[in-house]
Amino acid sequence: MASIDPGRIQTAAELREQLGRAFDRQGLSLQEFAAKAGLSVTTVRSILGGKTSVPHRGSLDAFVTACGQRLEPWRDARARAVRAEPKALLAARGSSRPLQLPSAPPDFTGRTRELGDLLEVCARGRESPRRTGTPAVVLTGPPGVGKTALALRLCEELQGAYPDGGLFSRLREDNDHPGSGGTLPRFLRALGVDAADVPDERAEQAALFRTLLVDRRMLIMLDDAVDEAQVRPLLPNSAGSLVVVTSRKALPTLEGATSHRLDVLDRQDAQALLARVGGPDRMAADTDGSHLVAELCGGLPLALRIAAARLAARTDWTPSDLAGRLTDARRRLRLLRVGDLDVRVSFEVSYRALPEAVARLFRLLAITPGPTFSTALVAVIVELPLPDAEELLDRLILDQLVEPADRPGSYRMHDLIKLFAAELLGDGDSDTQRAASAMFSWYAENLERSVSHLFSPSERLNRPDPQAAAARKTARGWLDEEHTNLLYILAICHARGLDELTTRLGYGVAVLARQRGLWEVCDDALEISLAAADRLGDRHWRALLLNQQGESWASHKSSWSDAAACWQEAVALLEPDCADDAKGLVANLHGRLANAYRELDRPEDEAREEATATALLASFGAGEGKAAADGIRAQGLFASGRVAEAIPLLESVVQELERPDVTVANFPRVILGYRLNLAKACLAVQPPRPAQAVTQLLECLDLCREYGQEAQEAEVLCELGKAYRARGHHARARQAWIEGLEAVRALPSPEMEGRLTYELADHFASWKKDYAEACALFARSAAAFSAANQPGNQSSALLRLALARQDLGDGKGAETALEEALASLERISDKAWVERYRGYILRTLEALRR
Repeated sequence: MASIDPGRIQTAAELREQLGRAFDRQGLSLQEFAAKAGLSVTTVRSILGGKTSVPHRGSLDAFVTACGQRLEPWRDARARAVRAEPKALLAARGSSRPLQLPSAPPDFTGRTRELGDLLEVCARGRESPRRTGTPAVVLTGPPGVGKTALALRLCEELQGAYPDGGLFSRLREDNDHPGSGGTLPRFLRALGVDAADVPDERAEQAALFRTLLVDRRMLIMLDDAVDEAQVRPLLPNSAGSLVVVTSRKALPTLEGATSHRLDVLDRQDAQALLARVGGPDRMAADTDGSHLVAELCGGLPLALRIAAARLAARTDWTPSDLAGRLTDARRRLRLLRVGDLDVRVSFEVSYRALPEAVARLFRLLAITPGPTFSTALVAVIVELPLPDAEELLDRLILDQLVEPADRPGSYRMHDLIKLFAAELLGDGDSDTQRAASAMFSWYAENLERSVSHLFSPSERLNRPDPQAAAARKTARGWLDEEHTNLLYILAICHARGLDELTTRLGYGVAVLARQRGLWEVCDDALEISLAAADRLGDRHWRALLLNQQGESWASHKSSWSDAAACWQEAVALLEPDCADDAKGLVANLHGRLANAYRELDRPEDEAREEATATALLASFGAGEGKAAADGIRAQGLFASGRVAEAIPLLESVVQELERPDVTVANFPRVILGYRLNLAKACLAVQPPRPAQAVTQLLECLDLCREYGQEAQEAEVLCELGKAYRARGHHARARQAWIEGLEAVRALPSPEMEGRLTYELADHFASWKKDYAEACALFARSAAAFSAANQPGNQSSALLRLALARQDLGDGKGAETALEEALASLERISDKAWVERYRGYILRTLEALRR
């Protein structure tokens, strides 16, 4: 008989041959040998007949024992045969078609665009002629954003393209990470490999997994992957299958994967999810409440699902009832928990995986004031150099706990994640207090520096300073990024009773807001900071703030009596012990009081204040003092209608201020004001001087754009359009007004929008004879003047709207506009003017009706 040597066995065929020799030596019939081995006759026949390329390990052990052979050499031989022919393991069990993929949530809602994009990517992957390896799609995003639900929905759509079944594993639950942990053995068993045949080594498991899927078309979903190392062993090396991965991280180094980041739901999809889970009738019956619930959940699908489930469970609650409870930020996360769904738990999973230094940064980000924060602020609160702070921030971005905002170097955190960070943060601990103190100081110092660079430079246009220009650019960039956060930090300082910081910050915010035409912001900042200055008993700061408040009353609300009251109080605070550095402010205040009294038709008070301001300014000598005194006189002449006398004075002021030896504080704003008044005077004088006005206004436009005087840019463009029109350059006039509206859109100002649209409407009505366009613009102008609380201008726009509608043949529309114009007159205090204007409108209305 041939010799038996299991040590020489390398293949399944050699194993079968050697087992046959061992059987022949027994000299037993098939039935006798089967009884001796404790196996069925069928099993013995299969082993000997080759139906099973590699027998199961248990059957092999029984067969070899019955032949009187040692087990270990035969087991080693079997392992070698399996490595040579892995698919032989499946021959006895037949083809296995695992169907492990869970169903997508039945109330899955929204994500139409994202699902369409993913299906398109997967289709391109299947059809690509150059496919090598298995396509992989990674869905990433913050905790609770609905990655798993979308992945399951995607798999449902794709199941028909993968007929060999689907595999599923929740990788974060894998207790044997790193690597694929227990997932590979489970997948192998699902594919038909006997548990005893699963290799012990991870690399062998992965190799066997890849081999078994070579000719299969399977859909594999790996949910909540921790990192790339956990996913790689689970990627088949065949083009016929598809792997869908969800992860809180972006997995940027996963080779060949296409990554898709999910964001929160938009308002429409958020409302749809609330209605789907909580009941459409209840949501429709309380739309305001459901909108507020969606807003307080921040569009996060997990939070929305929990909120809707709470409503479904509490039939006595309306959406407004739930919204009222969610409004309390201290309770919101506790309320966003129902059954086994918990928003806080989803955040905790990510937080627990953070190194301590990164976890500390995560907690401290809860103190940042507004919707965004910068890398520079991160470095301040963690007390680290900028590169080190960026490294910590990178980890939070990778874990999707922080995301980039719209500007480079600016970041944001979802509101609910920030609430979670705040819960982890101890208000009273020294680390938090130190970080908060550093943050407050950083904002105050940067604000004061930026305001100084932008709004108080003393450089001259004929002596450009590159360093000053660079400083202005930096300051403008910082303010563009931080202007919203400044309002939050001001409110926080006020709430904490930090009066000195509140006063400093409030003044800076007010100056910034007024310069940009954000009058409501300016008023809020002044109210807060004035209260803080009162508590401090600081006369100088209160006077500075009152000066700004008076400017707001005059420029924004046209309430000269309130403006005069503010400036009078400021003068009273400063004059008793007026220091030299405050004399310029006092003179300025007297000049402003003169303007106020002129508007209030109080000539004696106007003359007194003008004389006082002129005398104070004369004490400064030539240069700025003389120019300011001449400017006050010119303003009085202009306001009283003596425009021809005002022009030479204004020309002298501009010439004086631009002398090389004269240095003017807040030069851009000062020279801009005088040039703008000179241009207005050149348009108002008889005969007009439009060419000179255009020259001055173009200089003003350059000043606005060079020095960041955004609030004045729209006004300059409005006047420039008038000057071009006076010169007969109608196309240039229209372009100037259109540019003005673009500037207004960036910095909303209803008054300027009303003025600009009125001029454009007049252009289309009088020059283009395009009455349809004129009607649209006059209507927009009237609405803007209404928003600006300027009923006189509103009634003028409505009257022009009526005339344009009449030219269009719309008599009914014209009559409606005139009736609205009459109604707007009721809000004007100057009754004599109202009666004259009312008579004109009534006569126009009567003629129209005839």
